[in-house]
Amino acid sequence: MIQVKAPGKLYIAGEYAVTEPGYKSVLIAVDRFVTASI
Repeated sequence: MIQVKAPGKLYIAGEYAVTEPGYKSVLIAVDRFVTASI
């Protein structure tokens, strides 16, 4: 079995701006994880 764990992130500002080249966003890591098992 393969198990992968990835940390969560919370966008403070700019979640749509980063889809365009040259724009920035502000985000922080949160203490939540996504786990996938195959």
